[in-house]
Amino acid sequence: MIVLLFQLVLLGSGICMSAATGQSLLDRTLNSLGLTLQYMENQVSELNLDGVFCIRRVEEQLQAFLKHEPQVFRRIHSQILVLVDKARRLADKGILSIEKKEPEYASKMGFLMRTGTNTFWYPSRIISSAYIEEPISCEESLFNGTNSDNCFRELDGPRSNNSNPCYISTWCVEDKSKPRQRDYILTHQVLFWQLAEM
Repeated sequence: MIVLLFQLVLLGSGICMSAATGQSLLDRTLNSLGLTLQYMENQVSELNLDGVFCIRRVEEQLQAFLKHEPQVFRRIHSQILVLVDKARRLADKGILSIEKKEPEYASKMGFLMRTGTNTFWYPSRIISSAYIEEPISCEESLFNGTNSDNCFRELDGPRSNNSNPCYISTWCVEDKSKPRQRDYILTHQVLFWQLAEM
């Protein structure tokens, strides 16, 4: 799934770099994303919820590129539409597979696989290196999937049986705001706050 997210970063930066490097980086990134989605489609019965979640976010991010930067992405508009359609169909197939394989987990966490109501978009900007911090050690950065799932469920709100859809516990706010995290914890922090915006 990291491959998908990395390809989206390359896609965004590939547009900016295309003038300096020619179109090969951008074209290779689009091709790579298409091949990755095709590989996943061939393995759709093996996808887990995290995989479908990432594929759905790829679909949404590609749509955001077209919505928020139509002039920048004009040359590759049709290619992006093909990838959006491929990602949408794949995520939909993945949902059906997961609902069949893991119905209980899908009923609790399945909202993560659905299309969001809003897309998020942040224009590119330069960030000062003074903001970069060394992450804590691997030993101190222990991921707890159950706790993370519970925090994600607090975001679900009216799409589930959440009795208090506007409440995010202090524990989740603190956990998802811990500084200097790494690896899976950091990924879940970023995804949590992105979903909170949606």
